[in-house]
Amino acid sequence: MTRLSTVSAHIEAGYVRFPKQAPWLNEFLLEILQFPATRHDDQVDSMTQLLGWVREKRGAAVGVIKLKGW
Repeated sequence: MTRLSTVSAHIEAGYVRFPKQAPWLNEFLLEILQFPATRHDDQVDSMTQLLGWVREKRGAAVGVIKLKGW
């Protein structure tokens, strides 16, 4: 639970965006919403590691990549 709580404020503040439609989106959001009571937490782990890295590097030049369809 700690790993998600370290980045949840950034998500709630709107700093993290998810695509409106993606083949993986429902499964991804379900895992986040069920965490930590879910059997699988690989996607939560990956997301929190990425957001932690971005948070550490925010003083450096971290670019934004615009993906098609977002």
